[in-house]
Amino acid sequence: MGRRRHAADRARPRRPAARHRVLADRRFERRGESVAGACRAGRRARCERARRAAIERAAARRRARRIARGAGNATAPTDLRGGLARGGRERDHGRYDRLRRPRRAACAAARARQRSAHARAGQRARGWRRRHGRRSRRAHDHRAGATAGWRRDCARRRARVSLDAARETPVKSLTNIGADTRRASLSAQHLTLRAGARTLLEDFTHTFYPGEIWCVAGPNGAGKTTLITALAGLARPAGGHVDVDGERIDAWPSATLARRRALMPQTSHDAFGASVLDIVLLNRFPHLTGWGWERLADRAAAFAALEALGLESLASRDVLSLSGGERQRVSLAAALCQEAPLLLLDEPLAFLDWHHQIDCMNALVRWTRASTRTVFFSCHDLNIARRFATHALLLEGNGAAHTGPVRDVLTPALASRAFGYPLVLIEQGGYEALVPALPGAPR
Repeated sequence: MGRRRHAADRARPRRPAARHRVLADRRFERRGESVAGACRAGRRARCERARRAAIERAAARRRARRIARGAGNATAPTDLRGGLARGGRERDHGRYDRLRRPRRAACAAARARQRSAHARAGQRARGWRRRHGRRSRRAHDHRAGATAGWRRDCARRRARVSLDAARETPVKSLTNIGADTRRASLSAQHLTLRAGARTLLEDFTHTFYPGEIWCVAGPNGAGKTTLITALAGLARPAGGHVDVDGERIDAWPSATLARRRALMPQTSHDAFGASVLDIVLLNRFPHLTGWGWERLADRAAAFAALEALGLESLASRDVLSLSGGERQRVSLAAALCQEAPLLLLDEPLAFLDWHHQIDCMNALVRWTRASTRTVFFSCHDLNIARRFATHALLLEGNGAAHTGPVRDVLTPALASRAFGYPLVLIEQGGYEALVPALPGAPR
């Protein structure tokens, strides 16, 4: 009996002797194993929550697109805005590398994209099993056929619209690109503007309607830039509020508001070099979707804006190599490229010679009449304003303002009082000009 017990004791594996009683009972090892298991479970739970949130967001986007299509906002089949031959499910954006040649695959397609969907899904499933030691809850071999069925081009990867058709599509002009069917309006309600202790504008109420070209004039420091910034929603006025389409401007989402109004600041600072075309395309950001890549329609809008101002030959030039006048015209082209029905321009004719001033104003008049838009610009040349603007807003800088038709506001009497210098109106051969009066000359 004793020999048998002694043999069993020798066959039983012995634990290494521990110098401490707490280490000998191995409770800390068991606790470490439970903590590691809890961490793995927590990671799995977080991944599952992230996956479900992504599925819910995708479903919400699909519902929004269905509602938009039901409201009549879907693009026509021949419109390049919808993305020619785009792959995947009902996405609202296209990719240039998905444009395919007739009866050929995409130019940028890799060899892996030429295989059948069944082979690709099977490889993904096998790779998951090798990495995780279990089957994925997503792609399986028997689901490859259903996965291929979701794609519009299926396994053959053929284009719905060939590149030949894309080349034959004419470039749209500035007068018909992305014209919004809604008539936007801009309204100032009891607006008060102050600069320090000075009151620039007090209790100003007016509505600017589509089809009008407004010129805001006044001496230096009268508040022209402050007014344009407040109308754009970028500065909070001392009193009152600004409405766009009957709604408070601060209630608009930023991206939606950027599609309704465009702002050209008085100066532009270029921190690094870029092509003129890229600078103009920056103003297409409110219209981009998905990953933010510009589409064919965005590039068409940029080229149309450059052509309207005679800048098409400068499209590839570095913006840092431009003169002051050329850079000012590029800024105006970028504002036009934004395709907003409300256009706010802070001294767009600065640094320009007479020739380009006339060309820019003619382009603004054509742009306004194309789809009944509203232009609000500041200017120091009263004769340019009397020639091209339909209405004028004259600021005196002491809180007073005069509004109305341009020839009723920019008169010698009101302009002399606002600018603090006598002006006279010269008429000859059907032309008129406001000029400073000569010292000692009769008025």
